[in-house]
Amino acid sequence: MVPPIAIPPTSPLRCAREPHRPAVPEDDVTRMWLQRARPDIALRTRCGCSLRVIHPGVPNRHDGPDFLGASVAIDGTLRRGDIEVHTRPEDWLRHGHGGDPRYARVVLHVCLYDGDFPAHIPGIVLASQLGRSFRAAWSDARDARTPHPCRRAGIPRHPDETARIATMAALLSARRFANKSRRLAQRFDVLARVAPEAASFRQLMYEAIARAAGYGGNEDLCESIARAVPLRTLLALPAPRRHAALAGAAPAAGNSSAVMPHNRLTRRLSWFAAFAPRLDDRTWWRELIDGVRHGTGDPTRFLGCFHIPEHRDNPGAARVAEIVINVLGPVLSLYARRHGDAALARAATALYFSTIPAPANSHTRSFRLVHGLATGTAEMQQGLIELTTEFCRTQQCRACLNARL
Repeated sequence: MVPPIAIPPTSPLRCAREPHRPAVPEDDVTRMWLQRARPDIALRTRCGCSLRVIHPGVPNRHDGPDFLGASVAIDGTLRRGDIEVHTRPEDWLRHGHGGDPRYARVVLHVCLYDGDFPAHIPGIVLASQLGRSFRAAWSDARDARTPHPCRRAGIPRHPDETARIATMAALLSARRFANKSRRLAQRFDVLARVAPEAASFRQLMYEAIARAAGYGGNEDLCESIARAVPLRTLLALPAPRRHAALAGAAPAAGNSSAVMPHNRLTRRLSWFAAFAPRLDDRTWWRELIDGVRHGTGDPTRFLGCFHIPEHRDNPGAARVAEIVINVLGPVLSLYARRHGDAALARAATALYFSTIPAPANSHTRSFRLVHGLATGTAEMQQGLIELTTEFCRTQQCRACLNARL
């Protein structure tokens, strides 16, 4: 196959073609790419080499390449690394990727249009390999921006729509809490087989808080670190070595960057290493449980439980709110039920259902924009998250109350 001719950026031909190139947002290009990034689809690089995407990689929610840990076969040679997606290849230099070490592992540069690709990275021009018309592919990508199929299908708004969705969210919030509680109970049973009950609950809380510390894409990673370096093992180390022990347990593929510097994984692990000894402090537990028993619905009252004096990487109020709702609620509810403390169980459950919610995320924002529904409590927020992930994004419309017109 003859390699395509690269058109210089100042060429009259390029200037003539440029107005006919729609300004497709990069997110839409990414969606168009994922429709083609499958092992059963034969593609071609810009230089004419055969290309098969064995694994498209994991979406990167932080700074760095768009997909991490991808596997592609180029002319039969397997390459593992990262994938970067742009609308135009010139965006590589425009975005400053040329001298950025985070992009050193990029094995494929995906661009919608042709242009001046970096010479050292295999590139693919997506527009000519969409498998259908450009218009149809972009239309599907635009439709995928909202996870609400009822709006994409043009179903008119029902007069009781807000009430229907609120009811659905309340039902799903209870299911989400039950699922969290069941998973925690199963994990506790595993821990209790090899350790005393008190130590098992401390380890359970340790793992749950670690997972919460990995918000933004590192949840599973941070939970696995807490399992690889148990609380008892961590506390047996000298304080200066604890952070290094946690960081050393992170796989090489772990995402260690973030949108904002204070959110980087290494800083979260630094805070977690400093916080962990509190889980072995009876005074801390008493203060925590007393705070739950006499709660007011304001998660900021727990800030002191999670802030380490003079530590620069303490979680902010938003992160503490997420810990209160997603960790303290289900874990302490499980603890109370195991000890027959009905009052504490009710108070812990109330953290999940009645607490002022954490700041809006992509799930709840979409409901506000598409359906005009706001989140007033943690119950509504958790229910909308469950509705988005389990119904809207999987198009389980028949089971949704809003579809039963």
